[in-house]
Amino acid sequence: MQTIKAAGPSVLFKMKSKFEPPDPIKNAENKRKHGITLYEARKAFDDPGGFSARNKLHSSEEFRLFRYGKIKERVCTVRYVIRAGKIRIFGAGFWRKGETTYENFHEEKGTH
Repeated sequence: MQTIKAAGPSVLFKMKSKFEPPDPIKNAENKRKHGITLYEARKAFDDPGGFSARNKLHSSEEFRLFRYGKIKERVCTVRYVIRAGKIRIFGAGFWRKGETTYENFHEEKGTH
């Protein structure tokens, strides 16, 4: 079981760390645009200091999340949903906003 911590009031849940295979076209497109495959983005879930937060700006019909986690000392922002107990990653990149969010989260928690 993997614990996924989410920023916000008592959002903490456990789930089996199972990933849905990414669409090959989306995977290649993400690598071309953002320098990381959706397979590589899974490593953001291995960061013990990583956390997930709800993406409230997109899709009121589906519970979308961001994962902020370090991959090789760089903060990666992963966009994903959970469907039928599996994580479906649909985008990832190394963006400044994600790095800022990660650093602010740890400053507020006093960890890092």
